[in-house]
Amino acid sequence: MSFIFISEEFAALIKNNLKEGSGYWGRVKNELKIKAEEAMRSGPWSVTFDKSPAASGDVHDYYSEGGYWWPDPKNPDGPYIRRDGEYNPDRFTSHHEAMRKLCMAVFYLSSAGYYFDERTYLDRAVYLLKVWFVDNATKMNPHLEYGQAIKGVCEGRGIGIIDTNALLLAVHAMGFISEHREYDGEIKQFKEWFKVYLHWLTSSKKGIDEKNELNNHGSWWSAQAAAYAVFVGNDNIFRDCCDIYKEKIIPGMDTDGSFRHEIRRTKAMQYSLFNLDACAVVCEIAYNKGLDLWHYYNTVEGKSIELATRFMMPYLNNPFLWPYKQIDGEVPDENYCFQMAAIRLGMKDCVRINNKRAADKYLIRDQKPLGPLILLRS
Repeated sequence: MSFIFISEEFAALIKNNLKEGSGYWGRVKNELKIKAEEAMRSGPWSVTFDKSPAASGDVHDYYSEGGYWWPDPKNPDGPYIRRDGEYNPDRFTSHHEAMRKLCMAVFYLSSAGYYFDERTYLDRAVYLLKVWFVDNATKMNPHLEYGQAIKGVCEGRGIGIIDTNALLLAVHAMGFISEHREYDGEIKQFKEWFKVYLHWLTSSKKGIDEKNELNNHGSWWSAQAAAYAVFVGNDNIFRDCCDIYKEKIIPGMDTDGSFRHEIRRTKAMQYSLFNLDACAVVCEIAYNKGLDLWHYYNTVEGKSIELATRFMMPYLNNPFLWPYKQIDGEVPDENYCFQMAAIRLGMKDCVRINNKRAADKYLIRDQKPLGPLILLRS
């Protein structure tokens, strides 16, 4: 199976709609072409282009710094202190920004290449991916030992693994590329990188620490591990991720559908939606593998992804009703889980709410975690 987040039938349907290219789909076609042409002029990107401050001294090691950590005013030269929800603008972000830009570019290029039968787009996507994952001079080492480091505290943390959520988009892009057999050699090389990274995710101390987190970090570990496992053909890890969803993530919510660890944060709405998206990604990966987690219910208390979605519905519809902290006052965009819940669970109000949040925006736009919703599900 080439695709992980969509079915081959759905991809073929979108391709046919774009081929017709009239009315609504004509707008989608034009916007996708604009994004693909922008991506043709962008990159390449590599962790080696910005010297890593990682303790290893290896330029191939990915490095980032914890966003909410700041110098201590009482001890400026001492260990950083945490200010939850407040980003330190002086932290090192070069590698994370490069990864995000790479993954968005290859998604636009590969999807446009597949939908429009345009080889030049696919060639560019493969080139950009090889620079990041394959070429000896520029490739990233397949681990995250130095993710979200904190000055004076640690050289890296398990929760830094949240940074590689961006790679879900790259794996999604590789599904489109895999539909063209002439790239089989390159896809094999990409899979080798993800096999090593998946092994690190599931066996290293930092990987296991992240797996055991009870908040959105644990949920996104499962989403990532499930996607990479399906990509490289590791059914055991995929099934483990599905079990974690049923035995830890769903039971870990409160009986009203709220995520107890997220509503305590200073940006509680943002993190609640973020965690909800992780659940949806796991459910959709499983769905495309023939396992329906969308309708999984904790039979004792009735907990489910539907319950969590219903809890969030009034607040995404009107964010000013949110009763918990949201210190930046940010009004959220449309939500991936809402889009999928409308389809998989028949929750049609989710579409109305998403459309309300997306009013006056382009159809093709950067939408976490898996790209423009219109190119995932119509």
